Amino acid sequence: MEVLLNFNGIDFGKAHTGESIENVELPLWAESASDCVEVLRNALESDYVSKKLHHWIDLIFGYKQKDSAAFTADNLFFQEAYEDNYQDYNSNKGEAYKLCIAQFGQIPQQIFKEPHPQRNALTVLYKDPKNINSPQVLTNLLSMIKEEGKALKEELDKASKKYDESLKQHYANYKSYEEKCNLRNERIKIEYKEQKEKYKQAISEMQKKNMSLKEDYEQLDQKKEKQYLAIMKNMKETYKKELEKYSSKSQSMAYINELEKKIQKYQQNEKLHQINEKKLLDSNKSLEMKNNELQKKIEEYPERKGKNLSSPHSVQKLFNPK
Repeated sequence: MEVLLNFNGIDFGKAHTGESIENVELPLWAESASDCVEVLRNALESDYVSKKLHHWIDLIFGYKQKDSAAFTADNLFFQEAYEDNYQDYNSNKGEAYKLCIAQFGQIPQQIFKEPHPQRNALTVLYKDPKNINSPQVLTNLLSMIKEEGKALKEELDKASKKYDESLKQHYANYKSYEEKCNLRNERIKIEYKEQKEKYKQAISEMQKKNMSLKEDYEQLDQKKEKQYLAIMKNMKETYKKELEKYSSKSQSMAYINELEKKIQKYQQNEKLHQINEKKLLDSNKSLEMKNNELQKKIEEYPERKGKNLSSPHSVQKLFNPK
């Protein structure tokens, strides 16, 4: 109360209107200086101020005093007013710092780097233990608890609503992904069936070609054998006729040598025929092995029902692993 009244008669000068400055001019709602102090004190110690006090601490002494948090909270001041800038008064900007502090003031030291905890209003409402059991106090406490419960319920409802919306969104995303996977699986199944039919047709064609080659080989073999036997029979008959024709020993020997050369030549041709026959047999075996391998892959390939196949090329990868 004393701070509002000039009991000592100190000369504070005059205002711009020319009037002398004496006692502090009280607001219209205040009946006296003591009433003004009491109302302000009750207001500062009220539940509302107790609940919001930590925000003021964050602005003046806490994490919202500097950096990006201060920018977001619209709590920025002249840079000369911060403690980091006015520590060195002997620098070139020392006079500017002093003038700024004298005219504007200086920012206090930052004490807290994290958000300050909220003050518990129940512990500061009523400091006098004598009044704790009064009906008014209990009514106020009950009203405050109801308000806090209502606020807590609203926050809980908001959080629950937000969670439900998030859950619905996740479920919708899951259903969309499931539909895409099902469509992809159906497409891959169709492609697999088409590819399987193509390979079956290819195997059938290769089997037909093998049968045709086998028949051709058997016919060729029979034909070559008949030709060889006919040639040998003809050679023997010719040999006998020539022996009968030539009576002299020298002529007979020369003709015999000539016939032996022809026989050696036919024997060489017979060896080449056997080599070609072996090559044809090896080729036939290789074709049969490839047919068996393709048939085995088709029979062993699993039906992937209800599974997410990795890609549309999985079927081609089965038959073409390289």
